[in-house]
Amino acid sequence: MLSRDPLIAALEFRRPDVMPVEYHASPAGFLEHGEKLRALWLEHRDDFGPPGRFSIPDVSSGARRWREGWGVQWREELFGTGGIPLERAVSSL
Repeated sequence: MLSRDPLIAALEFRRPDVMPVEYHASPAGFLEHGEKLRALWLEHRDDFGPPGRFSIPDVSSGARRWREGWGVQWREELFGTGGIPLERAVSSL
């Protein structure tokens, strides 16, 4: 099979000769390893796309706050560790 054939076979529920591989970006992993992690992914590509689809975050501002599409405001004290909801869109929850 060609490099994309195992991925296509798996998505079509056929039996590929090898299991397709997909990497998932961890913001904390990029914070810790940055360009070394990107270089590793360039050398050992996954089957779902180029490693450039993941960006190395800018964490120079420290803690961050954001409001997502559902109206919940979040706070994250240590980058990549997960947010704490500060303000919910529906106050009874």
